[in-house]
Amino acid sequence: MKLLSVALASTLASNLAVDASYLRDSQGATDTTHGSYWWKFPASDCGYDDVSPQPACGPANKGNVTGLEECCTATEGCGGFNTNGIIKKTDCITRVTSDQPCDLYVLQDKPQPAVSDFPPIWPYPADFTNGTTTVTVSGATKFSLSSGTSPTLSQAFERYQEITFPHVTTASDAEQVLTNLFGEAGLGGPSPLAALTVTVDDLDESYPQLDTDETYNLTVPADGSAATLHAKTIYGALHGKHAFMASWCWCFCVCLLAACCSTSIISNVRTNHAFLMPGLETFSQLVQFDFETESYIVENAPWTITDAPRFPHRGLMIDTVRASIAGQL
Repeated sequence: MKLLSVALASTLASNLAVDASYLRDSQGATDTTHGSYWWKFPASDCGYDDVSPQPACGPANKGNVTGLEECCTATEGCGGFNTNGIIKKTDCITRVTSDQPCDLYVLQDKPQPAVSDFPPIWPYPADFTNGTTTVTVSGATKFSLSSGTSPTLSQAFERYQEITFPHVTTASDAEQVLTNLFGEAGLGGPSPLAALTVTVDDLDESYPQLDTDETYNLTVPADGSAATLHAKTIYGALHGKHAFMASWCWCFCVCLLAACCSTSIISNVRTNHAFLMPGLETFSQLVQFDFETESYIVENAPWTITDAPRFPHRGLMIDTVRASIAGQL
């Protein structure tokens, strides 16, 4: 019985060692001593949250992540460190800032959530599907309305031609077509995408209301044929140059000396791109410039994207610079 107990204990200890090794190797950031995980924040730091006094092992291991992990583990009150060798307190995670000249590592009790930048569209669309093909896009891609006329859309097409294609490609469009038709090795391939055709059910140019339908559907094929954008109104097809959300923004201005929301002011706002244009904006975000080949591409085609604003209005701006206003609006 004694020999059996010793054997079982030995087997259990061996299994625990294997499990700990597997956990460390599979996660790649596990501190088995504390049962915690190292979360990495590239180009980040948590300022004014340093352990005091700083242990000598911090500066001694500057740039050495493994050494800094050991240093933090041996330092009382340590919750992380940066790669400059500064040991951080346990509340560092609440003060993380980006755009710093170092990487930040913070101890946590669970694995770090995966961060994904896919799809490359902001805001995140309501629904989308995609493939795995990379499509070349002509730098001379034309935006056109399938039928009818719209001054607002015409102006938007001009703006988004510049926004979507800011770089000059080395090859002419004819050369791009031949390269994609025959390939460098003569194997053939699809022609570059050269058109975005926009279809709008209602070309009404009047100002949007809370019940304006801003839904749009964008399709980018993988065979080089024209991309298509369908919207029920011009405000579903559009997206302004200087705005942030995928829909138009209610601007409610309150001031004493001028009628900020007069027709002339709103007209000037729309002319200067303050109204948002989600369909064109989404297409412009899909198109990327490949600096190695000096050409435009859309990755992960074919794309089908359906989107609409979550809310009928987006923001509220109150201009109180000129005079005080009453507490109630």
